[in-house]
Amino acid sequence: MKMDSSACSSSDVQQRKQRRMESNRESARLSRVKKQKYMDDLTAEVAHLSKLNNQISKSIVIKECSFQLEEARLERSSVSSAYRAGTSLELAEKKKKAEVGKQCVKIEAHNLVLRAQIMDLSHTLHSLKQILTHHAVFEPDHLNFAHALFNNSWNLLGDSHH
Repeated sequence: MKMDSSACSSSDVQQRKQRRMESNRESARLSRVKKQKYMDDLTAEVAHLSKLNNQISKSIVIKECSFQLEEARLERSSVSSAYRAGTSLELAEKKKKAEVGKQCVKIEAHNLVLRAQIMDLSHTLHSLKQILTHHAVFEPDHLNFAHALFNNSWNLLGDSHH
């Protein structure tokens, strides 16, 4: 009888081990699902914040350009007033200055747009790097790939700066 009892006991132990393994697998699966949802939520939040940042940057650039255009209009108005009071040589000089001023305003407006785009791209790159770095905590094999990707991306961005 003792043999049957030990065989039964061994079978019970095996069944408990099997149930524990299945329970652990299910817990691990649920943990992976939860982690994936968290990563998806973070990715969606980064996309939303990047879009919002881009809209705000564009709004700022537009307002700065409007301000500069108004300044140029006022300068042209003062040149027009000076023309009525001054000689044609003074007028030619003031017209030339106004044209140079308009060109400067256009160039500066374009530079502001480019700076805003660089800021937006840098912010997006930083956010993505944070996501990949966070993801690399869970998937360490991908960490070297993420660093190489972002170093190359940053270098390309830096090259376009110069």
